[in-house]
Amino acid sequence: MERAAVSATPWPARDRRILLWLTAMAVCWRWLLAMHTPLPALDALRDLRIAAGIGDGWFGPWSGLLAAARALGFDPFEASKLLGSVAGGLALVPAACAAQRWRADAGLPTAVLMFTLPPATVAAAGGSPIGWYELAVGFLLWALAARRFALAVLPAAFAALGSFELTLARGELGAEAGIVAPSLAFQVEILFGVGAPVVVGLLLARLRVRLRDLLLAIAAGFALWATWTSANRPAPIVERHVGELLSDRLVPGAPLASEFARVAWFAGAPPGVPNPQDLAEQVRDGRLGALVVRTATARTLADTLARHYVRLELAPKAEDLAREHGLAVFLRRE
Repeated sequence: MERAAVSATPWPARDRRILLWLTAMAVCWRWLLAMHTPLPALDALRDLRIAAGIGDGWFGPWSGLLAAARALGFDPFEASKLLGSVAGGLALVPAACAAQRWRADAGLPTAVLMFTLPPATVAAAGGSPIGWYELAVGFLLWALAARRFALAVLPAAFAALGSFELTLARGELGAEAGIVAPSLAFQVEILFGVGAPVVVGLLLARLRVRLRDLLLAIAAGFALWATWTSANRPAPIVERHVGELLSDRLVPGAPLASEFARVAWFAGAPPGVPNPQDLAEQVRDGRLGALVVRTATARTLADTLARHYVRLELAPKAEDLAREHGLAVFLRRE
């Protein structure tokens, strides 16, 4: 009977309190990052657009939440950052509980690693729905660890729905997402965001306590530093500046083509990143009112651009950021 009781409640009381504090700290840490993140994550753009009623698209659970927040008078971007921060912080609880069930003393290392892991934390700070799907996968792992297979159906279905939704979002971004196969994006990020901390937590539980704590402290310190620096890079803010600048210059019949999806978002232009062939054809025809491209693309199309377009000189600080970010802005000649 004692053995059954231990199996039912594998967490010592002290560790449960530590897990509670880690969860609260994880939510606060993500919200702190969100407050210092002026740009939406690339994954968030499609849902923000649908929630704002711009264009057509499949109405998923995340965009539905943001649309409800907008109907209540909240800004969808701010709502996405808040909801993503809460979900991402809570995701460490089921993942840690799953690791603890698989091996004693593996729960807290898993929770610390999920707390500090940079990629999903930075994405959630920009309003990405990835935190909600990490929460679903965490519950899926817990259900499998607890051998409650019937309870695994719902989080598995929600995670599969998230895979479909993020596939659509990544498909709109094209090459900017940096993903060759958008349908694999969700699975790869979840494997890294949830699976890796659980596996590493199980391995760390085999070590001596002092060595385990030393390795955790080093990994957590490095991850917190990497997360903060990644979320506060100054160069990408130029995308917002350029988008807002162009929003006042666009006229009907003179569309914007941008290799930076967030520039198009802030300019109020239709979504989507043009493929290189379509972009080259549009530049040759001179039918674009404005063009925002990577500096490498500008060099490739230099001769064609010179016929119809002139480069827009930004303010000195913005120009420095644009150069660092590899961004160039062109306007059609009058």
